[in-house]
Amino acid sequence: MFWRYMDGILKYLNNILISIVVCTYNRSALLSVCLYSLVRQDAEKGLYEIVIIDNKSTDDTSVVAQRFVNNNKNIRLIFEEKQGLGNARNRGFIEALGKYIAYIDDDALAHKDWVSKMYNFILRHPEVKAFGGPYFPYSLMEIPEWMPSEFGKNSLGEKERPIRFGNEWITGTNMVFSKNIFSEIGGFRDDIGMNALKISYGEEIEFLRRIGSSGQIVYYVPSMKVDHLVANYKMNVIWLLKSYYAKGRSKARRHNTLLPFYRVLVRFIIRITIIPMIIISNQDKCIKGRMIDALLPVASGFGMVIERIMIGFGFEHIERNQKAY
Repeated sequence: MFWRYMDGILKYLNNILISIVVCTYNRSALLSVCLYSLVRQDAEKGLYEIVIIDNKSTDDTSVVAQRFVNNNKNIRLIFEEKQGLGNARNRGFIEALGKYIAYIDDDALAHKDWVSKMYNFILRHPEVKAFGGPYFPYSLMEIPEWMPSEFGKNSLGEKERPIRFGNEWITGTNMVFSKNIFSEIGGFRDDIGMNALKISYGEEIEFLRRIGSSGQIVYYVPSMKVDHLVANYKMNVIWLLKSYYAKGRSKARRHNTLLPFYRVLVRFIIRITIIPMIIISNQDKCIKGRMIDALLPVASGFGMVIERIMIGFGFEHIERNQKAY
């Protein structure tokens, strides 16, 4: 009886094709909703597993996660001591049993056919080692009309195709990689990207750049959809400005010395000079919305300038005391 049971377990493990990695930090309520969307997938349960990476949470994340583990044989909970989204994602692919690693944010909801669409693409394109799909916004309150129209959304259209490197990207809340690509190019950088102590971006784009540099094609799969939360605290002008400032700093760190400092500075000055033009254009949008559209690129440009100065003086990339995850 014991050996028959073990044989069944081994057969189950060997059949896992996709490992879904959910990295989480102190968002137990959102995690519960995300996991619920994953256990309700219309794909065969033996096809995929769910690997929860608890990135040293201090709330009841472990309790919530363990409840799902107890009720679903294809869910595992891993505790990652070293904080930072890059560290959590790296732990995810290390622990994964599947041949493909799918990443979804803990505040995202997978459409019911997310895994089956993923599986269908893998069957049609076994040669592709990296692909991802769109995400669309959802919120717990009405999104103000002054918010940037594309905020909380990433869609490259309805055509399945390779992305154009440098101009297009798949994003961290809906991306899939063949597991062997990590042994070929390494994992995610841990000095950029979200961390409990800072707000930062870009570790997945830097990772995708390495994939592109290795000669791999990255595909966009429009049928593979998720919804991503636009949290209440993000519907705030100050938060938006800080977020875009952090994006600028992360972009400068990601590119490091690819652009001379004077070009970064000139771009920043140009963004300042065109503020009036942006404000008087697009009369269909409220004045507050037009001002935000004008100021966000300036905040990003200022972040790039500051980070390039810090790089020049040898300082580390630090943006402390912001709400990150």
